[in-house]
Amino acid sequence: MIKEFVIRFGVGAAQVELALEQRVLNPGEKVKGIVTVYGGEREQQVDAIYFAYLTQYRGKGPAKTVDFGRQLLMNSFVTHPGEKRTIPVHLKVPPNCPITVGNTRVWIQTGLDIDWSIDPTDKDFIRIEPTEAMEALSGALHLLGFELEANRCVAAPDGMEHSFVQEFQYQPRGGKFAGKLDSLYVVFVPRPGREEVLLVIDRREQLHKELLRLDKSDAIFRYRAEDTVHTLMGKLEDLISSKI
Repeated sequence: MIKEFVIRFGVGAAQVELALEQRVLNPGEKVKGIVTVYGGEREQQVDAIYFAYLTQYRGKGPAKTVDFGRQLLMNSFVTHPGEKRTIPVHLKVPPNCPITVGNTRVWIQTGLDIDWSIDPTDKDFIRIEPTEAMEALSGALHLLGFELEANRCVAAPDGMEHSFVQEFQYQPRGGKFAGKLDSLYVVFVPRPGREEVLLVIDRREQLHKELLRLDKSDAIFRYRAEDTVHTLMGKLEDLISSKI
Protein backbone atom coordinates (compact mmCIF):
# COMPACT_ATOMS: atom_id res chain seq x y z
CA MET A 1 0.00 0.00 0.00
CA ILE A 2 1.36 3.41 -0.99
CA LYS A 3 1.53 5.58 2.11
CA GLU A 4 0.17 9.10 2.32
CA PHE A 5 3.01 11.05 0.81
CA VAL A 6 1.64 13.14 -2.02
CA ILE A 7 3.09 16.10 -3.87
CA ARG A 8 0.42 17.93 -5.83
CA PHE A 9 0.62 20.93 -8.11
CA GLY A 10 -1.29 22.42 -11.01
CA VAL A 11 0.16 23.29 -14.41
CA GLY A 12 -2.41 25.10 -16.51
CA ALA A 13 -5.32 22.70 -16.69
CA ALA A 14 -3.23 19.62 -15.87
CA GLN A 15 -2.43 18.21 -12.44
CA VAL A 16 0.11 15.68 -11.26
CA GLU A 17 0.49 13.64 -8.10
CA LEU A 18 3.57 11.71 -7.01
CA ALA A 19 3.03 9.13 -4.25
CA LEU A 20 6.06 7.37 -2.72
CA GLU A 21 6.03 4.15 -0.72
CA GLN A 22 7.92 5.83 2.11
CA ARG A 23 9.18 9.24 3.15
CA VAL A 24 12.03 8.15 5.43
CA LEU A 25 14.96 7.16 3.23
CA ASN A 26 18.70 6.50 3.22
CA PRO A 27 21.35 7.78 0.82
CA GLY A 28 21.51 5.46 -2.18
CA GLU A 29 18.19 3.77 -1.35
CA LYS A 30 15.72 2.81 -4.06
CA VAL A 31 12.05 3.61 -3.62
CA LYS A 32 8.94 2.84 -5.63
CA GLY A 33 6.27 5.37 -6.39
CA ILE A 34 3.30 6.16 -8.58
CA VAL A 35 2.85 9.24 -10.74
CA THR A 36 -0.75 10.13 -11.59
CA VAL A 37 -1.41 12.69 -14.32
CA TYR A 38 -4.88 14.24 -14.49
CA GLY A 39 -5.91 15.77 -17.81
CA GLY A 40 -7.57 19.15 -17.81
CA GLU A 41 -10.06 20.86 -20.06
CA ARG A 42 -7.91 20.64 -23.18
CA GLU A 43 -5.14 18.53 -24.64
CA GLN A 44 -1.64 19.36 -23.46
CA GLN A 45 1.74 18.16 -24.70
CA VAL A 46 3.92 17.12 -21.77
CA ASP A 47 7.57 16.91 -22.79
CA ALA A 48 8.90 15.54 -19.48
CA ILE A 49 8.19 14.88 -15.82
CA TYR A 50 11.14 15.27 -13.49
CA PHE A 51 11.86 14.51 -9.87
CA ALA A 52 14.69 16.44 -8.19
CA TYR A 53 16.45 16.40 -4.81
CA LEU A 54 17.50 19.77 -3.42
CA THR A 55 19.31 21.15 -0.39
CA GLN A 56 21.23 24.27 0.60
CA TYR A 57 24.92 24.76 1.31
CA ARG A 58 27.14 27.63 2.32
CA GLY A 59 30.34 28.84 0.74
CA LYS A 60 31.33 32.44 0.32
CA GLY A 61 28.27 34.64 0.56
CA PRO A 62 24.64 33.61 1.14
CA ALA A 63 23.38 30.05 1.16
CA LYS A 64 22.96 28.42 -2.24
CA THR A 65 20.22 26.02 -3.26
CA VAL A 66 21.52 23.08 -5.27
CA ASP A 67 19.79 20.40 -7.33
CA PHE A 68 22.06 17.43 -6.62
CA GLY A 69 20.05 14.66 -8.22
CA ARG A 70 17.43 14.65 -10.94
CA GLN A 71 15.60 11.77 -12.58
CA LEU A 72 13.43 11.89 -15.67
CA LEU A 73 10.20 10.11 -14.94
CA MET A 74 8.73 10.01 -18.42
CA ASN A 75 9.29 11.31 -21.92
CA SER A 76 6.82 13.06 -24.19
CA PHE A 77 3.10 12.28 -23.99
CA VAL A 78 -0.27 14.04 -24.45
CA THR A 79 -2.84 14.53 -21.71
CA HIS A 80 -6.48 14.45 -22.83
CA PRO A 81 -9.48 16.15 -21.20
CA GLY A 82 -10.63 14.23 -18.14
CA GLU A 83 -7.90 11.59 -18.55
CA LYS A 84 -6.27 9.88 -15.57
CA ARG A 85 -2.87 8.39 -16.40
CA THR A 86 -1.03 6.26 -13.81
CA ILE A 87 2.69 5.63 -14.17
CA PRO A 88 4.72 3.36 -11.82
CA VAL A 89 8.20 4.74 -11.16
CA HIS A 90 11.40 3.56 -9.51
CA LEU A 91 13.51 6.30 -7.96
CA LYS A 92 16.89 6.30 -6.28
CA VAL A 93 18.11 8.67 -3.59
CA PRO A 94 21.48 10.12 -4.66
CA PRO A 95 24.38 8.52 -2.76
CA ASN A 96 25.66 11.98 -1.76
CA CYS A 97 22.31 13.00 -0.27
CA PRO A 98 22.88 14.81 3.04
CA ILE A 99 21.44 13.50 6.30
CA THR A 100 18.58 15.61 7.63
CA VAL A 101 19.90 16.34 11.09
CA GLY A 102 20.13 19.69 12.85
CA ASN A 103 19.44 22.51 10.40
CA THR A 104 20.15 20.44 7.28
CA ARG A 105 17.08 20.02 5.10
CA VAL A 106 16.38 18.05 1.93
CA TRP A 107 13.33 18.53 -0.21
CA ILE A 108 11.98 17.15 -3.43
CA GLN A 109 10.47 18.93 -6.40
CA THR A 110 8.35 17.42 -9.12
CA GLY A 111 7.79 19.40 -12.30
CA LEU A 112 6.13 19.21 -15.70
CA ASP A 113 7.70 20.48 -18.90
CA ILE A 114 4.81 21.58 -21.10
CA ASP A 115 5.51 22.99 -24.57
CA TRP A 116 9.16 23.50 -23.62
CA SER A 117 8.25 25.71 -20.67
CA ILE A 118 9.17 24.50 -17.17
CA ASP A 119 6.24 25.25 -14.90
CA PRO A 120 6.54 26.20 -11.22
CA THR A 121 6.89 23.23 -8.91
CA ASP A 122 5.82 22.29 -5.43
CA LYS A 123 8.30 21.15 -2.79
CA ASP A 124 8.04 18.76 0.11
CA PHE A 125 10.63 18.11 2.78
CA ILE A 126 11.73 14.51 3.30
CA ARG A 127 13.67 12.78 6.03
CA ILE A 128 17.04 11.24 5.20
CA GLU A 129 18.60 8.94 7.81
CA PRO A 130 22.16 7.56 7.99
CA THR A 131 22.99 4.23 6.42
CA GLU A 132 24.03 1.33 8.67
CA ALA A 133 27.66 1.92 7.68
CA MET A 134 27.44 5.57 8.69
CA GLU A 135 25.79 4.63 11.98
CA ALA A 136 28.59 2.14 12.68
CA LEU A 137 31.27 4.80 12.23
CA SER A 138 29.35 7.25 14.41
CA GLY A 139 29.01 4.56 17.08
CA ALA A 140 32.75 3.91 17.00
CA LEU A 141 33.48 7.62 17.49
CA HIS A 142 31.06 7.70 20.41
CA LEU A 143 32.91 4.84 22.09
CA LEU A 144 36.12 6.85 21.68
CA GLY A 145 34.54 9.74 23.57
CA PHE A 146 33.45 11.92 20.65
CA GLU A 147 30.07 13.62 20.60
CA LEU A 148 28.41 15.19 17.57
CA GLU A 149 28.51 18.96 18.01
CA ALA A 150 27.16 20.24 14.68
CA ASN A 151 26.71 19.50 11.02
CA ARG A 152 26.52 21.69 7.95
CA CYS A 153 26.63 21.52 4.17
CA VAL A 154 29.47 23.57 2.71
CA ALA A 155 31.01 24.20 -0.69
CA ALA A 156 33.32 21.39 -1.74
CA PRO A 157 36.91 22.23 -2.68
CA ASP A 158 38.22 21.93 -6.21
CA GLY A 159 38.83 18.36 -7.28
CA MET A 160 35.83 16.81 -5.55
CA GLU A 161 33.02 15.26 -7.59
CA HIS A 162 30.14 17.27 -6.15
CA SER A 163 29.59 20.97 -5.51
CA PHE A 164 29.05 20.52 -1.77
CA VAL A 165 29.80 18.16 1.10
CA GLN A 166 28.14 17.59 4.45
CA GLU A 167 30.52 17.94 7.37
CA PHE A 168 29.94 16.47 10.82
CA GLN A 169 31.80 18.15 13.66
CA TYR A 170 32.67 15.94 16.64
CA GLN A 171 34.28 17.08 19.86
CA PRO A 172 36.12 14.81 22.33
CA ARG A 173 34.08 14.95 25.55
CA GLY A 174 35.92 12.05 27.18
CA GLY A 175 38.36 9.25 26.49
CA LYS A 176 42.01 9.47 25.51
CA PHE A 177 41.52 12.31 23.00
CA ALA A 178 39.88 14.76 25.40
CA GLY A 179 42.08 17.84 25.66
CA LYS A 180 44.33 16.71 22.82
CA LEU A 181 42.32 18.18 19.95
CA ASP A 182 39.49 20.64 19.61
CA SER A 183 37.41 19.01 16.92
CA LEU A 184 37.26 16.11 14.53
CA TYR A 185 35.45 16.72 11.25
CA VAL A 186 33.97 13.87 9.26
CA VAL A 187 32.85 13.87 5.63
CA PHE A 188 31.31 10.76 4.07
CA VAL A 189 32.41 10.43 0.43
CA PRO A 190 30.22 8.06 -1.61
CA ARG A 191 32.29 5.50 -3.52
CA PRO A 192 31.07 2.45 -5.47
CA GLY A 193 31.55 -0.72 -3.46
CA ARG A 194 33.23 0.77 -0.39
CA GLU A 195 32.89 3.24 2.44
CA GLU A 196 35.20 6.24 2.42
CA VAL A 197 35.48 9.03 4.98
CA LEU A 198 37.55 12.19 5.03
CA LEU A 199 38.75 12.97 8.55
CA VAL A 200 40.15 16.36 9.50
CA ILE A 201 41.74 17.00 12.90
CA ASP A 202 41.42 20.71 13.42
CA ARG A 203 41.82 23.46 15.97
CA ARG A 204 39.77 25.88 13.92
CA GLU A 205 36.04 25.87 13.18
CA GLN A 206 35.49 25.70 9.45
CA LEU A 207 36.09 22.45 7.65
CA HIS A 208 35.97 23.87 4.15
CA LYS A 209 39.08 25.96 4.86
CA GLU A 210 40.96 22.84 5.89
CA LEU A 211 39.69 20.92 2.88
CA LEU A 212 41.16 23.55 0.62
CA ARG A 213 44.53 23.22 2.33
CA LEU A 214 44.53 19.44 2.73
CA ASP A 215 47.28 19.72 5.32
CA LYS A 216 49.00 16.92 7.25
CA SER A 217 46.08 16.56 9.65
CA ASP A 218 43.84 15.21 6.89
CA ALA A 219 43.33 11.48 6.49
CA ILE A 220 41.29 9.23 4.23
CA PHE A 221 39.67 6.40 6.17
CA ARG A 222 38.31 3.46 4.18
CA TYR A 223 36.28 0.62 5.64
CA ARG A 224 33.84 -2.09 4.72
CA ALA A 225 30.10 -1.88 5.30
CA GLU A 226 30.27 -5.11 7.33
CA ASP A 227 32.95 -3.83 9.74
CA THR A 228 31.69 -3.89 13.33
CA VAL A 229 31.63 -0.88 15.63
CA HIS A 230 34.48 -2.29 17.74
CA THR A 231 36.58 -3.02 14.65
CA LEU A 232 36.09 0.56 13.49
CA MET A 233 36.85 1.85 16.97
CA GLY A 234 40.29 0.25 16.93
CA LYS A 235 41.11 1.46 13.43
CA LEU A 236 39.97 5.01 14.15
CA GLU A 237 41.87 5.14 17.42
CA ASP A 238 45.11 4.18 15.65
CA LEU A 239 44.55 6.62 12.81
CA ILE A 240 43.67 9.62 15.00
CA SER A 241 46.57 8.86 17.35
CA SER A 242 48.98 8.95 14.42
CA LYS A 243 47.79 12.44 13.47
CA ILE A 244 48.13 14.28 16.79
